[in-house]
Amino acid sequence: QASIAIENARLYEQTRRYADELEERVVARTVELVMERHQLQTILDATGEGIFYTEGTVIQYANRALYEMTGYTSEELLGQPSHSLRSLTLSEAETNALEEFDSVVRAGGVWRAETRGRRKDGEDYDAGLTVSLIGTGNEEPMRMVTIVRDISKDKELEAQKKRFIANASHELRTPITNLQTRLYLTRKQPQNLDTHLDIMERVADRLKLLVEDLLDVSRFERGIIPMKPRRILLQELVTDVARLQQPEAENKHITLICNVPTMPLYVHADPQRILQVITNLITNAINYTNEGGQVLVLATEVVKSDQRMAVVHVQDTGMGIAPEHMQQIFQPFFRVGGDIVGTGLGLSIAREIIALHGGEITVESQVGQGSRFSVRLPLATDIAPEETLTSTQELVSTTPNGESNPVGPTQVR
Repeated sequence: QASIAIENARLYEQTRRYADELEERVVARTVELVMERHQLQTILDATGEGIFYTEGTVIQYANRALYEMTGYTSEELLGQPSHSLRSLTLSEAETNALEEFDSVVRAGGVWRAETRGRRKDGEDYDAGLTVSLIGTGNEEPMRMVTIVRDISKDKELEAQKKRFIANASHELRTPITNLQTRLYLTRKQPQNLDTHLDIMERVADRLKLLVEDLLDVSRFERGIIPMKPRRILLQELVTDVARLQQPEAENKHITLICNVPTMPLYVHADPQRILQVITNLITNAINYTNEGGQVLVLATEVVKSDQRMAVVHVQDTGMGIAPEHMQQIFQPFFRVGGDIVGTGLGLSIAREIIALHGGEITVESQVGQGSRFSVRLPLATDIAPEETLTSTQELVSTTPNGESNPVGPTQVR
């Protein structure tokens, strides 16, 4: 009896040690699993793409990016059917892709498609989906991991690229057709050679301008636009542009007023590029203003967020811009009036140029009353405060009858 009791005690002690060791292993493994889960959670939350896990059609897990993308909280999303994240309106192609989903995933493949997602606020967005099966396709319920990528910006860029190519092709085709027509007429009407040559020269100039603008747009997109900044007096540049545009204003009987301050406005900028911007703005103002109207060019200084800025306003009394077009006005090839000559690239290029100089260009407009474009550039800081212009004002005015007059500050509206 004593030996049996001793053996039982030994077995009990051994079992207890095994149990303690097993418990320690379970605790250690549990800690490892918790750490691994935490690491996995951290990794999944760090990714910029939405990820969710479903059993059947019910969402069991979602990462932080999906919550941010859709606007839902975990309480609102977990336990809900996955189709609640899908748009209510799908195209035929999207519907067909969804019909292929079950067969592809059950066969162990990876299903990829583009569809429309829906956020909590009801907004639809373009979504790229990648769905993978966990386990086999024979298990019920099916367990799947879905990766969601918001491709709305990609879609918009793709659409812009297509519009750009289509518009560029159209803009190039028109002058080329005109050249071909004039060449034909030159052969048929040699007596009108000078007239045809003049028109072909203007068409060639337009082609040159279009190609230069297209090259500028391409350079901006690639970030290789050449800039040669130096310290320039903005008043001189603005006044020079206004004087160059004076004949065009006279032809339309438009009053062109240029008003600059007595204190110099020095900026560090590429003079040719700023000249390009101001020329584009004044040219547009003249083109979009009816006969007898007025274009005002005003240079001044403002303080914005404790930074001194030079501002050039170009204001017209033209047709104005409709509110729905205000967001598109700086897009390549966008034009308010279809009958206005131009490439439709000037404002897009102007915005890029000013942005590269650390400034901004804005627009205010009312339909039927006109528009005001404002260019803001940081003032150069290496200016002696006592510097002033040699002449108190550099102004040019063209009246509707074509007379050029000096303009006083009282004429500025």
